[in-house]
This record gives sequence, structure tokens and C-alpha cells, in this order.
Amino acid sequence: MVSFLPIRGSVHRFVGAFDDPALGAASSFNYWLLAVTFLCLETNALTSVLLFWVDESHVAMLNILIPCLCLFLYFVLNIWDARRFGEAEYWVGLLTIITAVGLLVIANPHGDSFGFRY
Repeated sequence: MVSFLPIRGSVHRFVGAFDDPALGAASSFNYWLLAVTFLCLETNALTSVLLFWVDESHVAMLNILIPCLCLFLYFVLNIWDARRFGEAEYWVGLLTIITAVGLLVIANPHGDSFGFRY
């Protein structure tokens, strides 16, 4: 489709050009709704995971601070150009792998290493 009709824009423009403009608008709205839903889901999941390590006295403050910091970081990552965004994605992915391996092999917050237990 790109070779046949090189237009500027995302895949939603192709839906509007090849099928129906209303379907292109609906596709665009569905993509926006998905992005907003996952933004809320990821912010909630990050807050839940980070509050697992905190004692009860700091929970009220961190319930406000963590989502605000998460939304700020999402904003900063999305206003960068593609080169910086790709570099940030690489380092975040590497940090995710290191964290997962570290929690499985070394120890979890309870001091119990459960990565190789059967």
C-alpha cells in the first residue's frame, strides 16, 4: 500500500484512503483510546509494584508522587526526537531484563531467592 500510494501519515490514513474515511477516523479513535488506557494501566502497575517495597508510613505521599513522576517521564520521552527515544527504549529494556534476572536469581524484597526453586 505504501508503494502504491505513498501518503504522509500513519496507518489510519491508509484505512481512510483504501476503505472509508469514517473507518479511518474510527481506527484513529480506537488507537487513541488504546494508548490512553495503557498509559493508565502502566502508571497503576508501576505504582503498585513500587509500593510493595515501602512501609505503610510513606504510602500516602508516594501514591501521588509516583504517578506524577511516571506521567512526567512519559511526556519527556514522547517529546524527544526518534534517536533519543530509541536510546531511552534500549536502556529501559536493558534495565527491565537486569531487574527481572536480579529478582529471580539474587533475591526478592523478603530475602528469599525463588528463581530456581521447584
